[in-house]
Amino acid sequence: MKTLHVLRNPNDKKARDIAANDEGSSVLLIHDGVYAETENAYKCKDDLNARDLPGDGLTYDDIVKLIVEHDKVIVW
Repeated sequence: MKTLHVLRNPNDKKARDIAANDEGSSVLLIHDGVYAETENAYKCKDDLNARDLPGDGLTYDDIVKLIVEHDKVIVW
């Protein structure tokens, strides 16, 4: 089962650890979560831009596609 972990808080170590150890899962960083130093995570483009952070991110259309591709979504 493919799980998408959506992280909103960059300081939630428990959520980051669970997501990192969930084999075959994906991680999406939104809101202040884009500040997190998480490898292989997707980031919301609008949240990066709102915080003047560099990097490419996913558009809302891309995020919807990502959600649909997963069997389960957990928002932390």
